[in-house]
Amino acid sequence: MKTIPEIKISVSEEQNKLIRKMTAEIDNPRIKAVSFRFSGILVNMPFSEREDLFLLMENDFRRIYKGRKNFVDMRISAENKASTIDGIYDLIMKQAKISKAERDTLMSTECRLFKQSAFSRNFGKILFNEAKHKNKKIIIVADTVYPENLIADILAECGYEYKKMTVVSKSADKSVYDTALENSGVLPEKLLHIGGNIVEDVEKSIANGSKALLMSDVIPLMVKSGRLRGYIQSERLYDYDSADFLALHYAFGLYASYLFDLPKNKVYQSDFCADCYMLGFIVFGTLNLANNFKPTDFQQKIISSAEKNHEIMRGADDFATLFKAHTKNISFNSGNNGFELPFVFFANHGAVVDRNMLKNLLDDDTSEQWKNAVTEPKTAPVYLKEASPNKLSELADKMFPPGTKVRSIADGILVKIKQKAKF
Repeated sequence: MKTIPEIKISVSEEQNKLIRKMTAEIDNPRIKAVSFRFSGILVNMPFSEREDLFLLMENDFRRIYKGRKNFVDMRISAENKASTIDGIYDLIMKQAKISKAERDTLMSTECRLFKQSAFSRNFGKILFNEAKHKNKKIIIVADTVYPENLIADILAECGYEYKKMTVVSKSADKSVYDTALENSGVLPEKLLHIGGNIVEDVEKSIANGSKALLMSDVIPLMVKSGRLRGYIQSERLYDYDSADFLALHYAFGLYASYLFDLPKNKVYQSDFCADCYMLGFIVFGTLNLANNFKPTDFQQKIISSAEKNHEIMRGADDFATLFKAHTKNISFNSGNNGFELPFVFFANHGAVVDRNMLKNLLDDDTSEQWKNAVTEPKTAPVYLKEASPNKLSELADKMFPPGTKVRSIADGILVKIKQKAKF
């Protein structure tokens, strides 16, 4: 069984309520079978971008292919045309004009890396174990291009064991839900389906008379939690998707997988859910592993103050532990390139709630200097709409200073009102 170091992450009462609510649905005596989507529900990958696994194979591909195309584009294009790993590599073999032996070696490398990288999602395992404990029939739909024997091996290594478990691959002409229902052997109303796609997993299940639970994918949750990811993609607009920043992709993948496993509420005026541990994990955890970063005197004061906060340092240490465990068999040619960027973002553009985590640890002059130096960051195109100050927001700043609990609550209410107004 795959062993990953355990870390202790605090769980809020809202998150505990979510766990209780979802396990209660599994416990329902009318439910006889529970189906799980494999990818993103039971198993996660330490990647934050679709092409990360393929970027790892670029050098292997270059040793046998002398053309101009890169492996990432060729691999993604092939998957758009074929539904199995064999079919994908048949297309690559023809397009790249490589031998059958070279094709088989590349395919074996991808399967090995996929198996090596996969690890269990903690929330998914909680729900799986509940279904197992209640003696429900379990169906796992592997919505991937990989063969069933590889999926079964990954599930076993991740600790998913059950005598009556059925592992099936998604059919090209059937949805994940249809595949699950067909293999459950029960009537639709006796099946509970758990997945991460609102249309395919939830709406389709409910429309057919089954129960459904939505488990949000961790990457979108991480992206929506604040401006950090958008800032870095904007700063490295032309090379963020390259192998030079593959290690940073892994850092974001781990951040998402571990700290957004249980959905968290976004905190306004914060990019790290107002959580010292999260700030320490992605900002100071990466900084501690950065390549040759030399902080300015002002930045050093921020670092020194963070080192006095136990939760921030605990997050930083846990990141280092997990990053080492998940990448022990991987060599990043560019090292930990870009690992200083989360800290640079925090130092130059830190939101008020996040800066306040260190306020009591900084002298008054440094705290005031930081407040006056902070600017609004440029972010990736998806975040292009920048908030422009108006009279109402200026009045709100005077009545309810940014960073106070009352202001955070007020901002949350206003955003919900605006969202409702769109419909």
